[in-house]
Amino acid sequence: MKRIQEQQKFAKENAAVFASLTRREREILTDWASGKTNDAIAEEHIVSPHTIRTHRQNVRAKLRIHHTVEAVWWAQCFDLV
Repeated sequence: MKRIQEQQKFAKENAAVFASLTRREREILTDWASGKTNDAIAEEHIVSPHTIRTHRQNVRAKLRIHHTVEAVWWAQCFDLV
């Protein structure tokens, strides 16, 4: 229960930052937080792995993410995974 409240508070406080992500960046965040590799994500979205790395860099910069666990937290708070 406490974790859900923490996630809801985090989501409310960071809604504007999350809203700055493009649709594609949200898709990549979802896949990344689900544990997919760059190659798997690229194949699924029919783009190059380099493109996926670029999207992940953009997500990291916008959300100030330094570790995958932080990506998972964001995805959980915003109901992506």
